[in-house]
Amino acid sequence: MGNLLQAFRDKPKQWDAWNIDEDFEKEHWDLDKADEVTLVESGPLRAILRVKNHFQNSTLCATSR
Repeated sequence: MGNLLQAFRDKPKQWDAWNIDEDFEKEHWDLDKADEVTLVESGPLRAILRVKNHFQNSTLCATSR
């Protein structure tokens, strides 16, 4: 299995910009199903994939070589 993209809720108890609470992993989402996977390039030495996903109001796009 490859990498797993996850999203976490950020509700800090004290400071809002630079700390990570020890229980941050309690509420999270695994983004393990792609909306779209496209073969961008396929050659004798390499292939490039583009993976698109969404979470709430955001769209995520990653290119893999």
